[in-house]
Parts: sequence; structure tokens; C-alpha cells
Amino acid sequence: MDRTRLRLLMFFLVAPPLVWAADGEEPLGDRFVRTHGAMKALTRELRMPEHFKEKDAKKKGGEFDPGTFFSVLKHINMQPGYRLDYVYHFDGIGGYPVLYARKAEDPSFATETELIGAVRVTARLDEVEKIHTARRELFRSRELSDREAVAQAAGDLDRRLSGIPEREYWKWYLEHVQIDGTPEGYLEFMAFQMLSGRFYLYWHANRPDDRILTGPSSLGGVFDELKRFHLEPPGDLRAKAERLDFAPTVSMGDEEVRVSVVTFTKWGGFQRRTHTIRARFPHKVVKEESRVLLSHECDMKF
Repeated sequence: MDRTRLRLLMFFLVAPPLVWAADGEEPLGDRFVRTHGAMKALTRELRMPEHFKEKDAKKKGGEFDPGTFFSVLKHINMQPGYRLDYVYHFDGIGGYPVLYARKAEDPSFATETELIGAVRVTARLDEVEKIHTARRELFRSRELSDREAVAQAAGDLDRRLSGIPEREYWKWYLEHVQIDGTPEGYLEFMAFQMLSGRFYLYWHANRPDDRILTGPSSLGGVFDELKRFHLEPPGDLRAKAERLDFAPTVSMGDEEVRVSVVTFTKWGGFQRRTHTIRARFPHKVVKEESRVLLSHECDMKF
């Protein structure tokens, strides 16, 4: 065997495996970097319309269309015959879009009150409101010295609430989103779930600030934001973060698919978040997990 062939043989024996996308073009992580960037670019320059700053705000036309996300997310789409839409929630200290799916021929809901009225029975909102009322009365009626009893009663109410999963009508739209069955499709579905409602956010609605990181180059935005809020992280935090493995992972199964990405939040730091998604349509996130990679707390009250 000549030296050239011997070197090639030794390379393939000792070199680490290359992980390519199913179509053989390039690694899944590299493709996701561009997809994630394109998705973020769609909302980066948006400014909240002034007419949304009131209770039961109505659209006037020309506002952002969340269906635009599917122009860059090539491996997921709305179920045929359905459209992605939203009403706007505003309560004075916070504002955000409430996404929902509707049949293409049906008119949009004009206000959040209309949407809630339409889902009230299915979402069992009367029961939910009774639990919330009981919780408020609990904390008004108990003395602070009776903390153990308060905690036990509050726990009972929380368990009652968790027994009504259909109450989360703001997540129903996800069950009308189809995945093409590829690893990239499930990865896009996770990103879509996390980011699709992150536009026109007002004041306290900015508190959930988890951002998906796609590589060391993403860290510039993280530390620029901390600086903008005058938050000084430990001096070695960036150096440690640069050594993290940011590669997204997708583990395919017949019944469920596990997808994980690295995220950052000012209230917790760097985390590896994993979503377990029902493999077959209608898709649904059946479990969410989070593992802290590098802890960071900004101590900022919001």
C-alpha cells in the first residue's frame, strides 16, 4: 500500500465522525444558525403600534403577520385550511400578542375578549377563574404567621389548576402546525414555539427573555444587552461561555422526538433546554426540561 492510501486510511480510522443533515448538504447546526437568524430578523425592527396600548386593542391593518415566519421556516407549516392569527393583550403594565389558529374562511377575532369568549367552555375558564379567586382570597385571609397552612392550601390550588391542561388556550395554535418529519423540522418547531410570540412586547412582557444561542458568535448580543442594562457579569463568565457546546441536538423516535438547544436568560444564565415533542400530528410539546450550564442571576427586579 502506498503512503497516500495509508494516510487516507489512517485519517478515516481516527478522525471524528462528521454529522451531516439528512440531505447531505451540511451539518444541521449550521443550517439552523441561518434559519434562526432569519426568523429573528423578521421582528427585530418592529415597533409596538400606539393603538395597541389600550385594553381590548384592535388591529387597524398593516401590523406584523406571524404567518410570515413560515417564509423562513421551510420544514414546518400551518395545517391546510388554517391561518395563524393573534389578538393583543394589554393590561397597563404589560402587553403581548396571544396567538391562535383559525380556519382560513373564518373572520379574525377583533379583541382578546372575543377570543376568550369563544374558548371559555373548552378551556374550562370558569373553573380556572374560581381557582384564581380562591388563591387571592387565601392570601388575603391568612395571617403571615400561618405560612405552613398557606403553603399547603396554595399547593392544593396549584394541583387543581395543573389538572386542567386545556386551560392553556394560548398554546392551542401549535397543534395546527405541521412538521415535515425531518430533524430540522422538529428543531424549527421548538424555535417557533419559543419565539413566535416575541413581537410587540410591552414593559413587563419582556420579563421572559430566554434567547436561543447558536454558537459563540451569539454571545456578543448577550453581553451587549447586559451592558445596556448596566449589569456586570463575573469577569470569567464570557470565557466560560465561549467553551460551551452550542450545537442543537435532535433525537428521533417513533412516538416522541427530543430536541435541545442552548439558551440564555438574565434570570438564570446559560441553560440546555430540551423539549419532548409528539412525533405524529397533531404535534404537541409533552415535556420541557432545563439544565443549567452556567448560572447567572442579574438580581434585577422586573
